[in-house]
Amino acid sequence: MSHYQQGNRVVPAVASVTAVSAILVFAVSLRLVFGSNSALQQDLADAYGLGPVLLALLTTGPVVCFGLFGAAAGRLTARWGATAVAAAALLLVAVGSAVRGLPAWQAVFLGTLVAGAGVAVGNVLGPVLIRIHTPQWSGVMTGLYTALVSAGAGIASGLTVPVRDALGGLHPALALWAVPPVIGVLLLLLPVVATGRPGPSGERRPPVPLTAFRGDRRVPALTMFMGLQSLVAYSMIGWLPSVFRQRGMDATRAGVVLTVLSLVSIVTALIVPVLAARMHDQRAVAVGLSALTTVGLLGVALGGTRGAMVWAVLLGLGQGGELSLVMALVNIRTRTVADAAALSTVTQSVGYLIAACGPLTVGLVHSLTGGWTVPVLVLVVLSVLMGGAGLVAGRPGVISGDPAPAPDPAAAPDRPAAPGRSPGSPPGPSRPPR
Repeated sequence: MSHYQQGNRVVPAVASVTAVSAILVFAVSLRLVFGSNSALQQDLADAYGLGPVLLALLTTGPVVCFGLFGAAAGRLTARWGATAVAAAALLLVAVGSAVRGLPAWQAVFLGTLVAGAGVAVGNVLGPVLIRIHTPQWSGVMTGLYTALVSAGAGIASGLTVPVRDALGGLHPALALWAVPPVIGVLLLLLPVVATGRPGPSGERRPPVPLTAFRGDRRVPALTMFMGLQSLVAYSMIGWLPSVFRQRGMDATRAGVVLTVLSLVSIVTALIVPVLAARMHDQRAVAVGLSALTTVGLLGVALGGTRGAMVWAVLLGLGQGGELSLVMALVNIRTRTVADAAALSTVTQSVGYLIAACGPLTVGLVHSLTGGWTVPVLVLVVLSVLMGGAGLVAGRPGVISGDPAPAPDPAAAPDRPAAPGRSPGSPPGPSRPPR
């Protein structure tokens, strides 16, 4: 159990509550900037005369940041510790969100990019924070974490338009979303300030080289699965309200469609990590989730506005489970914090560079075709490819940067160890897959 010492007293209960709260606020803060931008895209276009390509950059720019800055998370963590780096990342998110309150479209882009740099590092550190602070609840916390990451965009999308109306302007409504990440910073740093200690043991370890996993086909497959699910997810965050607004739906209801998608994703985000932690082989889960996303995209491409909520539900079930499966596999397949950090860095930094192509490509195809059917059908094809990547990524066995790593003291299984297996052992076999 994560705990901090204060003098000679150990306060595990308080520290655990603080750690759980910090991780959950951390999670919800990582997507608020995107959902709020998406809800006000049409307002930005009307106010500043922005076209589809410039609007797509609001989503694509930060996702590029995910790939570029996410790779630095491992080295920063090795030097400063995961908790301190996570707090600094949230501070960047808060600053970027606040900058969007300045009355200029350039400020919205700049603030979004600054927030994107913070989110990039935060994305990588999510599974690591869970492994360090709440290892005894790894499956449940991964589910809660992913659910709130998924729900963050929908919460912001659904509330930003009413907030805009209440505050009388789009820029104050955008700036208001700086508040949750500030709360997250305070929660992350509270134990450090209270005890004078930098955090639990295991935070600062030499980073595993990102080339250490070379030769294991599951790593590029998991990276591709991560990249394609994020590509579809960010395309939906960036464009789904616009799809239905062009078909005649009002702005508030179009924002609610994205909110439904995000909130429904909580269901599979909570269930999938716990289920995956108890399974030897996760391939069927990966393919099933990809199928849900594919059917939902087909509905968006070929249907009208009447079935919007149905397609949103299917997309939410698929996307929430896909992201949580990636997060769960990072911890299920690794033995140590260092391996988990390295695998998280590889899958997310490269995966998000793949994802960055999505919103811009969808915007360009929409501009060329004048409609939404063709660009969404492109996403259908990519969703099928994602299912193929899941067939490889879900294969059992340990992924390690060390042929014989020492047991990780921070790791603890969600279930009792099997007979003859030590509690620190990984859930799968130690031999590589055939």
